[in-house]
This record gives sequence, C-alpha cells and structure tokens, in this order.
Amino acid sequence: KKQVENMDKSIENKLCNHCSSSSSTNKKCSACQTVYYCGKQCQKIDWKQGNHKFWCQQLQKRLQQKNK
Repeated sequence: KKQVENMDKSIENKLCNHCSSSSSTNKKCSACQTVYYCGKQCQKIDWKQGNHKFWCQQLQKRLQQKNK
C-alpha cells in the first residue's frame, strides 16, 4: 500500500520515484508511463533495489488487458 501511495505522489508532482527530486525535466518510465525519474541512475537503482520492476510489469499487464 505504501508503494502505491508513493507512486500516486510521484505522478501528481512529477517527483523522482527514487530520490523524490522535483524537476520539470523528470521523465516518465517508458514502459509503464506512471512514474518519473530525474535520471538513469535513479531509474536503475529503483528498478534493481526498489519495487518498480514488479509494479511496472503489473501495470503493463493491466494496460495490455484494457487495450484488448
């Protein structure tokens, strides 16, 4: 539940999903389009050490089901 709440805040404020930095240059995850990252380093860390790999795959499955 905490991960989902953090993702919601990240989406609303375009905060980096790993370090929570706020910048107009933060970019969305290209796979799920739901979280932002300030750079490749934060994205890699969140993918490997955070739970984004799991959530990203789940979100992609849901999007694919919706588009069928």
